[in-house]
Amino acid sequence: MDGNSSGGSTPKMDWSSGDLPSAWKAFKQHCEFTFGGPLKQKSEEVKCNYLMLWVGDKGREIYSTWELGTEEAKKLNTYYTKYEAYVKPKSNRVFARYKFHQKVQQEGESFEQFLTDLKLLVKDCGYGDPDEMV
Repeated sequence: MDGNSSGGSTPKMDWSSGDLPSAWKAFKQHCEFTFGGPLKQKSEEVKCNYLMLWVGDKGREIYSTWELGTEEAKKLNTYYTKYEAYVKPKSNRVFARYKFHQKVQQEGESFEQFLTDLKLLVKDCGYGDPDEMV
């Protein structure tokens, strides 16, 4: 069964994206909808095979670097966890804190946008949950 036979599109990971974490999140969400819909009756092991088709050549190259046990290879969560670790940007807290402390509200920038930008910057700093700070 291909994703198109039920009216939906087949998930496809965009490894050339400038924002791999967001591309992965969108891809994973599309997969989960497909697995919960047209492929709902398939076993988890078969769903892993579909995922490996959809990640493309680059995804399979990444997969070839993993050492998975027989049981691990049958669980979607194993793949999700490994790919998320791959796409997650490496953190540099010193630089993130510098950027946070240098951020100033720009002329014409709304306070809401400035606050949103600060909340996004503080996440990389390791200071804690920005929503608890407000």
